[in-house]
Amino acid sequence: MVDRFDAPGRRFALRRLACVAVAIGALAGCSSSGSTASKGQHLGAARTPVACGALSALGVTAAKVKAADPKDAVAFAAAIDAAAQDYAKRLDALRSQMPNALQGDVDAVKTLVKAHDFVGAVAARARIDSWAVDNC
Repeated sequence: MVDRFDAPGRRFALRRLACVAVAIGALAGCSSSGSTASKGQHLGAARTPVACGALSALGVTAAKVKAADPKDAVAFAAAIDAAAQDYAKRLDALRSQMPNALQGDVDAVKTLVKAHDFVGAVAARARIDSWAVDNC
């Protein structure tokens, strides 16, 4: 009987899962303050704090993945799946709070996250993160 988690295969799986965890961590985004001159430039003053709060809530998803044990490949994969679903749900809540020009970016990130393309999702989130730096 061949062990499907032989040492080289298991090491590869653990490395891959660790990379996924790093990418999901990057998706948590930034919560730094931007310049006061550009605060709320694309949204009404009332929507900007809501959008910023929704963006910071995305970090909860990364925390769940970081808490998972990558040595248990099955449990870690389940954590990744649950995190992707949670992140997609949080993106739905975020979308309506973002400027119209960034709503397509939110959709692109969601599509990539649901496909577990976390590296692509990080890249697709660049304009959202830029807006957050200026407005949150």
